[in-house]
Amino acid sequence: MAELYILLNNPGLAISYAQKSLDYNRYNVSALETKIVATRLKGEDTGDLIREMQEIDPLNHLAAYEAFVSDRSHAKKEDFSKRIDGEFPEENYLELALYYHATGLSAEAGEILSMGPSCVKNNLWLAYIKRTDDPDASMDLLSAGITASPEFVFPYRLETLDMLAWAKTLKPSWKLDYYQALAYAAVDRNEEAVELLTALKDQPGSWVFYQTRATFLAGTDPEQQKHDLIRARDLAPESWRTWDQLIRYYLANHAYTLAADLAGEASGKFPDNFILGALHARALVKAGAYQQSIKILKNIHILPSEGTTAGHNVWRDAHIRLGVELIGKKKYKSAVKALREAMEWPENLGVGKPYDPEQRNEELLLAYCYDKLGNSALADEQLQHVVDYTRKTTERSVPDHYLGLLALKHLGKAGEADALLQQINDSPTFNSDTKQWINDRYRHVDRTAQARERDSENMKLVMQVASIFDE
Repeated sequence: MAELYILLNNPGLAISYAQKSLDYNRYNVSALETKIVATRLKGEDTGDLIREMQEIDPLNHLAAYEAFVSDRSHAKKEDFSKRIDGEFPEENYLELALYYHATGLSAEAGEILSMGPSCVKNNLWLAYIKRTDDPDASMDLLSAGITASPEFVFPYRLETLDMLAWAKTLKPSWKLDYYQALAYAAVDRNEEAVELLTALKDQPGSWVFYQTRATFLAGTDPEQQKHDLIRARDLAPESWRTWDQLIRYYLANHAYTLAADLAGEASGKFPDNFILGALHARALVKAGAYQQSIKILKNIHILPSEGTTAGHNVWRDAHIRLGVELIGKKKYKSAVKALREAMEWPENLGVGKPYDPEQRNEELLLAYCYDKLGNSALADEQLQHVVDYTRKTTERSVPDHYLGLLALKHLGKAGEADALLQQINDSPTFNSDTKQWINDRYRHVDRTAQARERDSENMKLVMQVASIFDE
């Protein structure tokens, strides 16, 4: 209500309602901000209120701006600017300007944007704010906003939609349609976003447009998505991201050889980019070139960061599948070496070894190899590792538990296997689909081709490992 009365040019009532809010909660920053603005508009001194705000919220941008407005000194202007030192200062300036704009204080909103760094989004907003008081400057700003590159421009505020609709009436441009689509998507109006992007066809000449449209079309129009990703790569071959997204598209659509070839080309073009290097290794695994993948992973250096497990996942997958390939060729000693390496955690892959990692696929295959090599003691030891790990992790909804059941049966403990399966079935937290999958595998239920198609990659690997061991 207080903000509404500022908009209605009634600062007295604005102060009254702001104070009612502060009576309920004296630390209500929004109410105190509104009271500061309304007090200034009423022509009264705001010094005490600004100091009160800065005690509550020392970094408050509105208080610093109002302090500058109170005397227009260079020192307070500098103090205001210095307080906005975050990663995206242009967003801070725009957020503050939009508060003043929403309360009908266009002069203040325009001044704040003029004080901040120039960028496409803020220039468009400044053009909108100046459209009545300074139409010539408004048109110049609008032209500058349209001419500038659309890279790193992300409109996401609801109020941006009105501003862009106004801009489009004066200077129609694909960039404004693109920005409007992003704004629609930000407020969960995806159908309208896709409609705008689709209508532009191949008119835009910027790779970011095609990369964005491809993201929106993922899962609904794969052919158009591929077209857009190829066009993005062709428009900006110097950007590694255009290669990255195209490779991921081919991987997602099972074009593994094409993905591997493209990833090899990209890695050659960007030899120091570990993201493309790891993606190349992943594509090679999918294409069946396990040793080539491992060679890349031994020489790559992935920057450590939270959750960076992708590199090691590829390392493990490549070695397990190489082990399976070698077992098929009856090269059991070589398979043992590959499987042992699968359980390693090379530092260059950007992630350290967890306390108790999942490695039942490797251990079951090792048991098979040791048995073939005549070492039953080592084989049984590996089987027992699989059983022990399964027993202590039954709360996890993973298909790998099937390997624990299989290991128990091969150790001659079918009754214990049945009991362990019952424990999994009785678990209220275990995923029902994964639980059914384990039961079907254990009881040798014949599943339809459609059901098999829905299996995850991990399920398929577990089945491949189990089928070798259960020959």
